[in-house]
Amino acid sequence: MTLTALDTHEDDTEIGCLRLYRLCDYTGYSRIRGADEMSGDPLQIAETVLDGEAYSAAFEEAVETPVGDLLILDEVVLDGAWRGFRLAPVFALEAILRLQGGCCAVACTSGVSEWPADGRELTRVEYDVAAGKIAALWQRIGFQSFADGVYLRDTALDYSEFLRARRVDLAQLLAEFRAARR
Repeated sequence: MTLTALDTHEDDTEIGCLRLYRLCDYTGYSRIRGADEMSGDPLQIAETVLDGEAYSAAFEEAVETPVGDLLILDEVVLDGAWRGFRLAPVFALEAILRLQGGCCAVACTSGVSEWPADGRELTRVEYDVAAGKIAALWQRIGFQSFADGVYLRDTALDYSEFLRARRVDLAQLLAEFRAARR
């Protein structure tokens, strides 16, 4: 899904992308195999939450109603000019709310999906710092640490406070942006 900024003076401007996958329950097709066919972290997530083709006992304890599909937030990437404003979780939350119907949970990892522009590898410390920042962003929209670097958001829980707070954040950022353009 492409993220765009709408401006009254310009055409839509692409500002990033967001990728979600849905592991469907009861299709007769292996969810592990399906996750393996996707790019990114879906296989790691599937192997963490599933025991064979069924949800694991730990997942069933962590999710209020462990019946239905699993929505996987694989990646949110914003162009450089849009980073640092905590927009990724706002965009992710809005997409999740529109796509979570029929899902018992949403899962993600705090893995780093981009590397430095100069092509060098991140040191372990740099990677851990970046992953910690990403995890903190996901926790702002209701994800909780589950196991092995996987985070879950139970769709049965009421996240209206998270949503209101993130929409206030977005409104404040928009006001600041408009004031700066004057």
